[in-house]
Amino acid sequence: MHVEEQLKCFSCGCGCYTREQAYFANGTIYFHVTGFPIPEKRRGLFEVVTNADGTFAWRQRIKGRIEPPLVFSPSGCKVAYYEVSYLGNELVIQDLCGDGG
Repeated sequence: MHVEEQLKCFSCGCGCYTREQAYFANGTIYFHVTGFPIPEKRRGLFEVVTNADGTFAWRQRIKGRIEPPLVFSPSGCKVAYYEVSYLGNELVIQDLCGDGG
């Protein structure tokens, strides 16, 4: 969805936004969810998984304020991103194939 430039900061201000970005890494679909209206515990990286009954669900793999760019390894087992905090931002490389993120 395209937001007109003049309406970008309408109503709640420029810091009030949400963003959902889809990624496809080696057969797995991920969604990066961020934005100030979303509680911090609901922000992060989610994996789309198939339940035993064939329905789909989201499994949170990384919690918190992670910022793009997100870069996945060719195997899809590692993701690099910036973790944001009041103490400073940090480049993180997270294993997604190990203990569940």
